[in-house]
Amino acid sequence: MSKIVCIDFGTSSIRAAVREGANEPEAFRLGDVFRSSIDSASIPSACFIGIDGTACFGEEALRRGLSGELAALYETSPKRWLSEASLDELMSPALPRSPLTRLDLVKALLAQAWSAVLAETNETIGGLQRQKLRVAHPVWTKQVRGRRDALDNALHESLALAGQTDQPVTLTRLEELTKLISQARTTESDVDVEEPIAAALQIHGSNRHYREVCMVVDVGAGTTDIATFVSQTPTYHGSDAFILATDPISVPQAGDVIDHALVRLIQERAPTARTGAGAADLSRRQRSLKEDLFNTNHVVFQRANVTLKELEESDDVRRMAKVIENAVTQQLRDSQLRLKVFRGIGAEGHINVVFAGGGAGIRFIEDAVTEGVAAGPFRMPVRIDRKVLADSGLPADAARLAVCLGGTTPKTLWPKTRMDEPKFYRGLPV
Repeated sequence: MSKIVCIDFGTSSIRAAVREGANEPEAFRLGDVFRSSIDSASIPSACFIGIDGTACFGEEALRRGLSGELAALYETSPKRWLSEASLDELMSPALPRSPLTRLDLVKALLAQAWSAVLAETNETIGGLQRQKLRVAHPVWTKQVRGRRDALDNALHESLALAGQTDQPVTLTRLEELTKLISQARTTESDVDVEEPIAAALQIHGSNRHYREVCMVVDVGAGTTDIATFVSQTPTYHGSDAFILATDPISVPQAGDVIDHALVRLIQERAPTARTGAGAADLSRRQRSLKEDLFNTNHVVFQRANVTLKELEESDDVRRMAKVIENAVTQQLRDSQLRLKVFRGIGAEGHINVVFAGGGAGIRFIEDAVTEGVAAGPFRMPVRIDRKVLADSGLPADAARLAVCLGGTTPKTLWPKTRMDEPKFYRGLPV
């Protein structure tokens, strides 16, 4: 039976899921395979190359980087290379005296995810190469869409590397391996799935309402991606429809802005956290400190007390909220022509907002989205749907898994990009 496998290559972590035939998608336990510090489903997106000439990826790379060990290269967000570096930089050597490029390092990192997938499916590399393979990506502007070919290349060649980068490997050996896989391809290339659309595909299946306007806000570590849809169940033609109201947008304001703002507040109050062992300890505990802050409304580190209110009022976070608010308003303005056909015609009169990604549930982001909708052309009331992603049977938080799970959806069920105006008879669709 054919399978669709989707990797969610996130800014700070990687997840993956599979759909077999008409079955529901299942998330892989990548984190359990590599004893991840994140959760059972995720591994860190990290690369570390030591001054001794060894390279490691994922959890081991994060551990060595946070330990303060000297590095020739330490990157906790290699995904940024795909969107921020030029194509020349992406294909150029990442280190002096080594031919390894940044794209080669991305392949070595993704190989860890494939290794865990192979372990859980009992598939061979050749068997998996015959399936449909996808990797979700942010909403890329026209200026960076050339990265799709690079990502396609990394997706397929990294599978041939599976099992080779689970443990630290010398740069010389890694150079040999990347030469060997340069011609590795699968029979089907199915790479192009944008993150907010993938999340919406997972959410939409559990949350259908007749003539509903739905906005999906995917809050990751590096970007906040926004997409607006119209859901009809059933349509006036008697079949389901899931219609993209306008092009999704990506905002470079997300979890890393919150991280930097929290670190800045702590370091302002705890000078010992600015350098040396104190700074290294703060880096190690940054993720847990942020989680504690949102769970308890305050956090203490080396006698520095920071409240959630102080974080929300910091300049960086307020700027982030304003950018997201403006992006939501612009998204609805761009959607006007399509939404006005459906607004009020069998709809519930509100916009249903679902948050996905690691930033789901953050109050000030929810407020920014609500204010952005209020400033839009329809002044529609907002209903934030938290139940749709409340699935405790998954190996990680459902909001974090929405992209990889939805990314396995067959293309025949993807959102339509064209919406025909319905015909009416006595005020009802026909």
